[in-house]
Amino acid sequence: KNEIRCDIAVQRLSKTNDSIQDISEDLNFHDPSAFHRAFKKWTGVSPGAYRDNLTTFKQ
Repeated sequence: KNEIRCDIAVQRLSKTNDSIQDISEDLNFHDPSAFHRAFKKWTGVSPGAYRDNLTTFKQ
C-alpha cells in the first residue's frame, strides 16, 4: 500500500500543480505533516523539495 501511495504522490507532484495538502488528503493522510514525514521516508526529501528540484531541473 505504501509503495502505491509513494508512486501516486511522485506522479502527482511531477505532473500536476495539485497542492501538497490535496495530495495528502487524496492519499488518506489525516494530516499533511504525516504525508511530509512519509514522503521524506520514501524518497529522502520533502514533497516541496521534490517538486522544487523537478522545477529547477526542467528549467
